[in-house]
This record gives sequence, structure tokens and C-alpha cells, in this order.
Amino acid sequence: MASASPPSRWYTKNPTMEWIGQSFVETLNEQLVSSWLSPVTEEQRNAIYERLGLPYDGDFSRATLIKVGEELDANYAVVGSYHYEQSEFSVAAELINVDASRLEATFGEKGPLDTLKKIQSRIAWRVLTHFDSIFPYNQEEFYKQFGEVPLSAFENYVRGRRAVDSKSQLQYFLKAERIDPAYSNAIFQIGRLYFQQKDYATSQLWLRRITKEERHFHEAAFYLGLDYYFMKNFDKAAAAFSSILTELPLNEVYNNLAAALSRIAGSTQVVRNYQKAIEGDPGEPDFYFNLGYYFWKSGDQGPAARYLRESLQLNPQDAEAAYLLANSLETLKQADESSHFLRLASRLNPKAVNWTAASLPPLERVKLNYDALAFRELRATLDFLQEQKLKNRPPAEQISEHLRQGVEYFDELRNQDAVREFERALALDPNLSEAHGYLGRIREREGELEDAIKEWKISLRAADSAIAHAALAHLYYNLNRPKDAEQEVAAALALEPENRDALELRALLQQKSSTGKR
Repeated sequence: MASASPPSRWYTKNPTMEWIGQSFVETLNEQLVSSWLSPVTEEQRNAIYERLGLPYDGDFSRATLIKVGEELDANYAVVGSYHYEQSEFSVAAELINVDASRLEATFGEKGPLDTLKKIQSRIAWRVLTHFDSIFPYNQEEFYKQFGEVPLSAFENYVRGRRAVDSKSQLQYFLKAERIDPAYSNAIFQIGRLYFQQKDYATSQLWLRRITKEERHFHEAAFYLGLDYYFMKNFDKAAAAFSSILTELPLNEVYNNLAAALSRIAGSTQVVRNYQKAIEGDPGEPDFYFNLGYYFWKSGDQGPAARYLRESLQLNPQDAEAAYLLANSLETLKQADESSHFLRLASRLNPKAVNWTAASLPPLERVKLNYDALAFRELRATLDFLQEQKLKNRPPAEQISEHLRQGVEYFDELRNQDAVREFERALALDPNLSEAHGYLGRIREREGELEDAIKEWKISLRAADSAIAHAALAHLYYNLNRPKDAEQEVAAALALEPENRDALELRALLQQKSSTGKR
């Protein structure tokens, strides 16, 4: 897998425009992560700068940049300079191969300053297509994925990201949102800041505005789940955490979902989700503690003792685990061991001598950190290795593998990954009926019915099929277009008289028609 340092050197001689250097970091980090090219975070980069005694915004030689890249364990670095004169903004960017210590490629872009985001997006697109010869989007399609933002809103957002105190950050982000009320990056940062200030009621008002189509949706859902959890709205907390898992099966999300479910009477999925967290990270003591605590509360002291013992082995300084284990062992009539762990609990926390089972507050341990980077890097690595393996195989084999992988992701409800695979297949052959059909199913799943219709129509142009006609008929029926639905049902049954979907829909249409006549 290739990883890239975020821009280590974006400089200008105009000090009033220094914020633009940081804006390149923001844009490229956002847009390069959409591929198997995985950006190093700004926090990782700045930690290396500090260790090497380098200024964060310095104008470095290529040798220094390569040294920074090596320290970051990055394969490539994207760097550059920008200039603004006579109403024209111009950029000169370099892609440096850190492993080979050489310049890999150069990119130049220019345009009016108010097209800054588009210029930056073109740089990102050129980096991505440099590595991926069948990248499925042209420049305009790629740019549209990230949305238009007024330059003044973008500037305030970037200045908020650069600000060192939360008060200044919040002021900049609120100003960005006032300029563009649909600016999801600013909305997310406002919600996150209120969460950090433990103003959960205000935080959730902002985070609820992030939709599934937006970049920060999963991270926003994570903090939203925590907002609801701390507000003791456990049903909504569970729903928020669940919304993340179809795309990002993260250990901390499984843990938090289980913690929320454990506070809902009658829930049957608590143990399964805690076990998923343990399977994902068997070295995390809190996951064992939570499952042991859940069994302890449920009165099932055998497994409670087992998991609490595991937790204590991983974290021998955990007074609560020692106390609960002692309590479980007492119930199991293992008096000597129970006394041992009760003494240990008192040594670790003198207040433990006054604890009683009835007086303990809720002890579930939710995770406050959201770290999807490691999971995305693993997924990106596997994707990259798969692409390398496919690269030299005949196009027909590449198409077949992309279709197979896309269907697998579709069945797992991993819509974004499925779309990527179908788009890769279509880049090799734009007339793949099956790929367009699956894209139609995904658009329908996401509620984009008109886009779903477009995909199914393209599928039909590539290959006439009863499945496609029946799918279109259902879409028209749901859009209350009965005549169009009837035409598609007739076309499906002409090709396949026993097609169950078409027959069922014909019955519905006939029933609706007869009801309307009455």
C-alpha cells in the first residue's frame, strides 16, 4: 500500500495568504483518503517536526522533506508552492518518491482565487490517477463528490483548524457555518467541540445535521452516540452506534453499542457485541471488564468471574475489576480467593472497603476515542494488494474479480466499497449490465430513486433482462408512476412469464387500479 505525507511544504511569499497552505493540508487529506493512497495525519506529521526541531510551516529542501517522509514511514510526499498575482492563483506541486529519494511527478494548476477548492481537488485527482490508471472518476466527477464551499467559509474553517484554543476554533467554525449553513465539515467540528466541553445537548443538535452522504458521517455518529449515552437516551445511542458498523466494524463501536444495549431492558445482543470487541482487540482490558460486569449484573457469576479475571490480568491496577471478581467468587462459594481479591481491591483503592453491590454506580466503560484510521489502512492495504495482483491479468479476469468483490460488499451492506468495485469494473467495460444493475440497487437502498432509475436504464441498454424491467417497475411504483410501472411489468413478463417480482407487482397494480375505480 502507498501512503503519502500530507503536504509538508506549501508556502508563499505573501504572509496574508498563509492560511491557504493549511487549506491544502485539509483538502488533500480529505480527498486522498478516498483511495487506497492513505494520508498521514497532520498530528503525526507535526509530532515528527517537533522531534526533528523543524517549524511546522517551514520552507524545506527536498532532502529534508525526504527525511521527514522516512520518519513518518511514508512512501510519498506531496508538496508545493502557490502564488497569487493579477487575480490569478497558481500552484506548483511535486510528488516525491520517499523510498527512492527522487522527484516522481510535477503538477501545475491555476485559476481565479475563488476556485481554490477546485484547483486543490484537481491536484488530488492528478495524484490519485498517477497511481491508479483505471481511477473511475474524471476531474469534474471527483470534485463534485466533495461539494461546493464559498471561499470565505472555507477560509474560516481552515483558520478554525489552525487555532490553538477551543474558543477561537468555535468562533471560526460558527462563522463558516453562518456563511454556508450546509458546510458539513464546519458543522461536524462545532458538534465535536461541544462534545469535548461536555455540552452533550448542544453537541447532538449539531451532529444530527450530518447526513449519510457526508464525509464525517461515521465519526459524527460515534460522538452522537456518546452524546445520547451520557444523556441516558440509550435507545438513540444504540441506533447511532449501529449506523457505523455496516461500513466500519470498529472495536470501540461494538463496545459502546453493547454498553448502550446493556442499559435497555430485554436486549439480547449485549454479549455478542462485547465479544466482537474482544475478538477485534483481545489486549484491551476494558472490553473484558464490561462483559464480566454485564454477567455480574445479570447474576451469571461463572462467566462474570472468568471475564473479570481476564480483565485484571491485563490491568492488575483495576480496583473495580478486583472488587467485582471478589464478589462473584463469594457467590460461587470460593471464599479464599474472594478474600484475596477483596484485599487487592482495598489496596488499589481504599474506598473499596465501603463498596457494596447495591451502592455501586453504573460501571460500563465506553470508549471516547474514534480511530477509524487503522481499520481504513488495513482495508486500503488489502485493496492495494488486490489491485497489484489483478493489474497484469487479462481485462476479462479483472472485470470478473471486481464484480465478485462488489457483490460481496453489496451483500455485507458496505455500499461505498461496493460502488468502488463496480466503478472499477465499468472503467474497464462501460457496458456491464450487471454492474449498472447493482449500482441501481445501491442507489435505491440509499433512497436515491431517480439515480437508481438511471442506472437500471443503462443496464437495460447494455442487456435486455426481466430483472432490470422488474426493478424499474418497482421504482416507478414507489414513485407513484403506475403507467410507467405497468409498461415495465409487461416488458419483464414478455421476457420471463414466470418472473415472481413482476407477477407480484402486477397484482399490486391491478389491486390499486380496482380500488381507484371504486
